[in-house]
Amino acid sequence: MALVGAFSIEWGIGALMDLPSTSGLQPRKALRATFTTLLARQLASFVRFAMAARWRAKRALGRSALVRGGFASISGTKPR
Repeated sequence: MALVGAFSIEWGIGALMDLPSTSGLQPRKALRATFTTLLARQLASFVRFAMAARWRAKRALGRSALVRGGFASISGTKPR
């Protein structure tokens, strides 16, 4: 499975490099455009990943507060 993923990424980079060079860009500029696009996509996915982790942490904290509040109201004791 890792081989298929690596092959797909390599093929995608090659296809992205060929796209600007067919429109008349020099190979150096095509490579720069390709890696700029790749970097922007990776940065966007990292931001989404970080925001999802933060959202999950907030959600978990909210649940634990609800559980403590619910337990305290049932048992009649104050939450810690």
